[in-house]
Amino acid sequence: MTHARRTDTAQPAIVADFLAVGASVLDLHAIGIKGAPDVLIGLYGRNWLFEIKTPGLDRESKHREHFAEQKAWRANWRGQVHQVTSFTEALNIIKAEMEEE
Repeated sequence: MTHARRTDTAQPAIVADFLAVGASVLDLHAIGIKGAPDVLIGLYGRNWLFEIKTPGLDRESKHREHFAEQKAWRANWRGQVHQVTSFTEALNIIKAEMEEE
């Protein structure tokens, strides 16, 4: 059985916050690659992939196939992917990585 991919409830607010600070946002949910992260963020001349999760929500038992697809995708991806639950958490990751350069 195939389920339509839903976005986590936290995603619209996080996307809106990134747009408000001038970021480019590409919603990856509809690209058709099973297990791909939720969004690609472009900011400060760099790109970040984020998997967005709603805080406190455990859907793994309900959507085991989707979580298995996410794990498989991440295992084969040769770059970074971050799992976040808020804009602040994502922005802190970006800032930390920018400071490392």
